[in-house]
Amino acid sequence: MPGYDEHGHPYHFRIFGFPVHVGWDFFLWPVVVASRLGAVNLISFVGVMFVSVLFHELGHAIAFRAFGSPAAIRLWGLGGLTSGAPPEHRWQDVVVSAAGPVPPLLLIGIPAFVAWNAGVGAGDPWADAILYFLWWVNLVWSIVNLVPILPMDGGRLCETLFGRGPARVASVISGLGLAALVWRLGWSPISVLMAVAVAVYNAYKYLDERGTGAAADPVREWTRQARADARAQRSAPPTADQAWAALTDGDRDTARAVAARLGVHAPMLLSGSLLAADGRPDAARNWFVAGLLDDAPVPPVADAVMAGSGLAGPVALGLVGSGDARAPAALERLLARLIDRGHVGEAGRVAEIRADAHDDADAGRRWYEAARTWARAGDVERVASSLHRSAERGHAGSAMVTGDPAFSRLFDDPRFPAIVAGLDSG
Repeated sequence: MPGYDEHGHPYHFRIFGFPVHVGWDFFLWPVVVASRLGAVNLISFVGVMFVSVLFHELGHAIAFRAFGSPAAIRLWGLGGLTSGAPPEHRWQDVVVSAAGPVPPLLLIGIPAFVAWNAGVGAGDPWADAILYFLWWVNLVWSIVNLVPILPMDGGRLCETLFGRGPARVASVISGLGLAALVWRLGWSPISVLMAVAVAVYNAYKYLDERGTGAAADPVREWTRQARADARAQRSAPPTADQAWAALTDGDRDTARAVAARLGVHAPMLLSGSLLAADGRPDAARNWFVAGLLDDAPVPPVADAVMAGSGLAGPVALGLVGSGDARAPAALERLLARLIDRGHVGEAGRVAEIRADAHDDADAGRRWYEAARTWARAGDVERVASSLHRSAERGHAGSAMVTGDPAFSRLFDDPRFPAIVAGLDSG
């Protein structure tokens, strides 16, 4: 089942943080093309196509991210598509367009071509097929992709540098030239028809855009506005809510980036949560203690990170040891939230620490509350220990416990009657 990204779009998996959606039609064309080449070639071609197109689109996605935009990848019947906010500067547009075809060409296509021609893998049909398709897809198709034909990357580069009209004209000329070359090389008639179709489409769009006065180019106007919106979004001051939302979604990188931009204004609990999530419990505890003493709002994810990291007990000890007059109230709030938010095991530890903090006249009641909290967690041994301490201080008794619904889930435990009976002895 696909997941859904922050915009509600479905995706099947993430790679380097980018959501990737794979349509069933992506595999249709490779299967049709290689279906007559035998099982080894068919499987090798489909696998190489998937990896190569994904690598190509990752180049675009990484470039988008480098210029401050999130990106999403879609693999579909016509290849791949990476969406992201248009970069602010023209040179960044050039980098985004080139980042798709150039790395596969240089890092895979040329080395695979050299290796295959040197006879690497010649004795193994699988190795030979995979190496052949690696250089074919990443060398030949990357070069074709750089030809100035819209909507390919070469066409987008041409549009960025010279404008939409010249890019349309270049697409028509290049499309017809590519069709002639493909026919001359004896490639599939489908390839010839596709090149002609792209040339015809660009000729139609060129005439249509001129006839409707779209030389002003609504697409470029949209791009210009999108750049302005993206610039405004990047310049807008970050908020703690953005960081909390990212942390709730499991996106620690974004949460860290927002916290870094907030600087000294980042909530102490946010700093503690990020440190705890990164496996730095000692530093995290200090931030949690400071934030709880400050009575700052505590989002559910902060308690979840604290509880999940086993830090509720150390934080409670930190509050008790702080000697701050605000600590008792902060401890009460922490205990109540952990119970309300379902972190009953950690709540039991906090309740014990609270009860043990001061051996005063109210200690018996606090130990009894600790027993009730452990009962929620179903920990009979901790219930027994807390009830015993409460009874020693003259609070808990058998009648009180048997009449308290908080312990009802333990009534059927064979150990519980003896625990209750022992409260009135001595």
